[in-house]
Amino acid sequence: MLQRPCCDFAVITPNAAVLFEVKNKALVHTLPASGLAGTYRSKLRATVLKAAAQLNNVETHVARFPEFLHAKIHKVTVTYRDLFLGSGKFLFNDKSDDDLPHIMSIDQLDRLVEAVRLGQCALDDFFSEFRRRQHVPADHLFSSAQLLEYAPFRLDERPSHIADIFNRFLETLFDKLGADGEEGVKPVVQTT
Repeated sequence: MLQRPCCDFAVITPNAAVLFEVKNKALVHTLPASGLAGTYRSKLRATVLKAAAQLNNVETHVARFPEFLHAKIHKVTVTYRDLFLGSGKFLFNDKSDDDLPHIMSIDQLDRLVEAVRLGQCALDDFFSEFRRRQHVPADHLFSSAQLLEYAPFRLDERPSHIADIFNRFLETLFDKLGADGEEGVKPVVQTT
């Protein structure tokens, strides 16, 4: 089968290329709490491993262009739900720690994008800091979800677009239930 150098989307900055492959599958419900590396590889073959192969193809293609000779290339697999692997090293025997793909849930990516939109950080800052922490023995099993809890990546308030979506959902729910709060006031999620 011919592998084409494509991924779902990419963000190109002056210092980095962030490649994203999105897999619309909830992974946590199909994984055993403990198992052999081969079991996990088998369960993740169609999602995480396939995404990694696609991202590797794109990385090889992008790295050929002179504009990217000195740029960092970050590979990110986005999943529907959180997948806490600690380190994905056992899935990729042939890769160094610096070459492992990042695995993030769509919710984690949304939080990161909001921090970038607010000017708190850049995408490259996040992935570079994550890689730096992977070289510190005490932080080696640090996950991207944990890094989102530290400044400058942490959000001090909920993203307004998420609150708006949730409030519309709540309003519809309360309308269908006929359940106005006291004095006709419906609960609303605020961004602060």
